[in-house]
Amino acid sequence: MSLFLKLIHLLRQIVRLAHTVPVVELLYLHVLFLYWDAKPSSGYEALIMRLALFHNLPSGGAKRHTYEQVRELTRRGHEVVEFAPSSAELAYCSLAPYVSQQRIFDVAPGSQLQSRIPLLTPYVHAVQGIKILRRTERLNQQVAKEIDQGNFDLVFVKDCQITMNPYILRYLTSPAVFQCHHGVRHRLERAGAIRFRKGLTNRDYLRAARPHPGFRSGLNVIVGHFEETHFGRRAATPERFEACLDRFRRSMSDARTE
Repeated sequence: MSLFLKLIHLLRQIVRLAHTVPVVELLYLHVLFLYWDAKPSSGYEALIMRLALFHNLPSGGAKRHTYEQVRELTRRGHEVVEFAPSSAELAYCSLAPYVSQQRIFDVAPGSQLQSRIPLLTPYVHAVQGIKILRRTERLNQQVAKEIDQGNFDLVFVKDCQITMNPYILRYLTSPAVFQCHHGVRHRLERAGAIRFRKGLTNRDYLRAARPHPGFRSGLNVIVGHFEETHFGRRAATPERFEACLDRFRRSMSDARTE
């Protein structure tokens, strides 16, 4: 089996893992597509893929990360087609210079209650939120159908700024990889271990996870590898990635038994 096929197999393992634990900031695509400086093998060169990229990202780090990934993928000869709703931030770190086609799906802006109605405002907001979620799901179903008809080798799915985990994952039949940027940290927020606010750092989340040793161990593995590679001078290699993934799996398995 060629090296590239082994990497695809590893990505599929990550997808299966993502259904049971919130895989986050593992940054495997940093390793495979962005920072890995090893020369591609002849098997890699022969496996040029046609990729569908789906996202509904705002401006920020996730969009910049996606921009760098798409730039590197196309540099390596892969074809990328962008699929996104019009609610996504398209001008910031625009992917237009690197994708072969942009399929943008119009989304009508939802109406918002402008004034408060005593006792009724929370219920009105709930109804409006449900309408937005249903509209988002219908659009994702439409996009999934078009992608499946496009005979792509792989669908690369990013976060949705409305639902985080996009509805499109329910409807795709094509092979897909979902990169969730902040799942583990959201788990801490949902559990009430930390209150989300501007300026939180990775270390703040690690401190909040102290009462849960297994979970904290898994988060610490991700943070450590990410900071050493992204901010430090450590090379991101397939070996470091595999070691990180193995330790993450074991620690998250321990966390489920806490």
